[in-house]
Amino acid sequence: MLPNVGRNEVIPGDSSHLYGTSSSGGVINLVPRFGKGCPSVEASFEGGALGIVREAFRSEGTIADRLHYSIRALRTDVNEGLDGKDRYRNTSLSSVLEFDLRPEHQGCRNGPLLRYTPC
Repeated sequence: MLPNVGRNEVIPGDSSHLYGTSSSGGVINLVPRFGKGCPSVEASFEGGALGIVREAFRSEGTIADRLHYSIRALRTDVNEGLDGKDRYRNTSLSSVLEFDLRPEHQGCRNGPLLRYTPC
């Protein structure tokens, strides 16, 4: 599962003029999700066979017309598995924080001057 991905771009074939010589087979570009509009919060919970439980949390939006954020947390647990001993745990967190340093261009999406995306 890919948390906090806004869109996927697939560029087949030789893309060395854009991404360097290591991209001879093609490129998959994962563009992060950017918060915009009023702040929102979404949470979900799923359960299924084999003791699978999945929780998700997402919040995104704009604060004070200049701070755009997007935060996502995912948790997947397999408690039993096929033979009752296949336990699996996975937690992933991702966030994008974007601050527009140009107050005269409020709402302009031509690209921020400062962006922080933790790995």
